[in-house]
Formats: sequence, structure tokens, C-alpha cells
Amino acid sequence: MSANTQQGFSLVELMIATALSLSVILLTTQFALVSHRNFQVNSAHQEVMESGWTALHFLRQDIQLADYWSCIENPGGIYNGSNNNAYSPALSITGKMIQALIRVTLSRSSE
Repeated sequence: MSANTQQGFSLVELMIATALSLSVILLTTQFALVSHRNFQVNSAHQEVMESGWTALHFLRQDIQLADYWSCIENPGGIYNGSNNNAYSPALSITGKMIQALIRVTLSRSSE
């Protein structure tokens, strides 16, 4: 009969198990940190978009109420993205203005 039976784990097995567990924990933590940072960036982007749309809404209302067309000879010939023929100055600058707001906000958040 053999009296040399092993009971439990050897030191090498425990060290390998500890190293594997530590690497899994570190990867999970890194994934959580990256996900949180992406959430923050997306939230800031959404806030900029909402602020831009709100500002453009009020600008559009003010411009329409002022009926200011001085630099445009034929406002009816400008397509505003809708099916009606009404010209909306705010809609014509929406893309450029929001892109500028996003660039400014992202440059401030990266500093």
C-alpha cells in the first residue's frame, strides 16, 4: 500500500490559481473603468446635443418672429429638410453649430 497520497493543493497550484484569479479581477476592473468613462463621454455628448437643440429652438423662434431675411434674396428657395416651403434659418445651421459645440465641449473635457 502506498502511504504517499496527496491531500490538498501544492504551493505551485495555489500560486497559479492566485495569478489567474488576479488577472481575471484586473481585466474585469479595467472593463468597468472603460465602460464608466464611455458613459461619461456619451452623457456629455448628449448634454451638448440637448443644449444645442434648445439654443437653436429659441434662436429659430426669435429669427422667425423678427422676420429677418436681409442676407437672403429668396428665402423660399432654401430647403430646410421638411415638406413645407417655410425657410427656417435655425435648421440650416444646425449641423455646423452642433459640431462646433461638441468640439468645444470635448476639448474642455479632455484638458
